[in-house]
Amino acid sequence: ATAGLNPMMLWGDFEGRKVEDRWLLGRLVRPEGRRAWFEAIGPDGVPVMLSITEALNDEDELLERLQAAAEMRHPNVVAIREAVISRLDDVPVVVAAMEMTEENLGDVLRDRLLTAAEGRQVLDAVLAALGMMHAHGLVHGHVDAASVVAMGETIKLRSDCVRMVGPAFGPAAADDVRWAARMATHAVTGRFPAGENDPVLQLLPESMARAVRRRLSGIAGATEV
Repeated sequence: ATAGLNPMMLWGDFEGRKVEDRWLLGRLVRPEGRRAWFEAIGPDGVPVMLSITEALNDEDELLERLQAAAEMRHPNVVAIREAVISRLDDVPVVVAAMEMTEENLGDVLRDRLLTAAEGRQVLDAVLAALGMMHAHGLVHGHVDAASVVAMGETIKLRSDCVRMVGPAFGPAAADDVRWAARMATHAVTGRFPAGENDPVLQLLPESMARAVRRRLSGIAGATEV
C-alpha cells in the first residue's frame, strides 16, 4: 500500500494512469512502501522505468537527491533522465524517469543461485557503481538483490535511492561496501556471511573470497582493485 495516498488504493491501482500528462503507467514492477517502480511509456513513445516516491514534506530534498544522481554517468549505474515533483490524487510525489531495465537479481535468486563467475560479475559491477556514487559524495543505503538490475548483458545498480549524509558519509559508504560483499556471497551460497571469518566464505573461489573478506573487514573501499 501507499503511505498516505488514498488508503483504499494500492500502488497497483495506479496502473494505466497518466503522470504529468506525459507518462502512461504500465505494470507495477515493485512496491517499496512509499516508493514504487512502474514500467511506463514516455511522451515520445519510448519505454522508461518510473520511480515514484510519495513526498512527506520532503519533496525538495528528494528532488535534490535525484538531480544529483542524474548527474552520474556510469555503465553500471541506472541512468536517471529526468526528475520532477508532481501529484497523484492531489498528493505530492517525486518522479524519476529512468532508463528501462529488465529483471532484478532478487527475481533470479528466487529460481536459482548464481555461479561463482556470475557472483563475481555482480560484485564487480556493484562495487564499480558504488565507487561512482561515493565519488559524488552520495551513498546508496539500499544495496540488496532487488536493487541490482540487468540491461541486456550489463549489470546495473539502481540510483533513485541515493542519499547525501554529510558527516556520516564515511561509515555509510563503508556499509554500502559491506552490503555489496554480503549480497554477492548470498547470491552464490544462499547464505549471508556474518563477518570476514564466516565459514561460508570457504564456499567461494579464493579470489572472490579474498575480495569479500577485505570488504567485510572495512579495509577496502568500493573502488579498490
